[in-house]
Amino acid sequence: MLYIYLLSISPIWNDTDEKLLPFISPSRRERIAKYHYDKDRKLSLYAALLVRMQLNKLTNIPNTELSFSYGQYQKPYFQTDRDLHFNISHTHNKILCAISSQPVGVDIEKKSTAPVEIMKLVFHPTEIEYVQSSLTEADKLTRFYTIWTKKEALTKCIGTGLTDDISTVNTLAACFTPNFHTWINKEYICSVYCNPIPKRDSYFLLSESDIHHFFLV
Repeated sequence: MLYIYLLSISPIWNDTDEKLLPFISPSRRERIAKYHYDKDRKLSLYAALLVRMQLNKLTNIPNTELSFSYGQYQKPYFQTDRDLHFNISHTHNKILCAISSQPVGVDIEKKSTAPVEIMKLVFHPTEIEYVQSSLTEADKLTRFYTIWTKKEALTKCIGTGLTDDISTVNTLAACFTPNFHTWINKEYICSVYCNPIPKRDSYFLLSESDIHHFFLV
């Protein structure tokens, strides 16, 4: 089982967002209050709400009874006897979430100027060659962020993040490639890693109104 959700939000904080704060944990509310920019506050709020909404739909556990904790590398997990795993990533005005019966990792990045100078620090030599062999700058950009999101998704699935010597890991290797699902949504590149990745998944495009309707109506 693999459910993938892509939520689009606006960058403006409003009264409706204030009404949604009671539906998340006190610790998350404290974190949100410390953010200076509306965009960051909204991403944090709606990321938490998206996870809670979908876990409630899948388990019928009331939102007030959902419990979360963090692993060794601060990877959040759902405290339950059910075999459910989730992971989340956000950037700009997009939030990507996956829920699976297996450990899962996700990443989403907006294609912008690629910081290719960091490749020698975090990319495997095979990955660097793959990016540099691009015939056009546009293709080079896509390849760079494809590798980047795959690395993030893989390490988040394992639970380490980009903290170890990730340059030794080749996401293009045959042992990894069957377990990736990578796609482009307009100017965003998304990657999901799950081992094994289901042959079929369920993909949902959501908006703020879906969150509002679930919690406030």
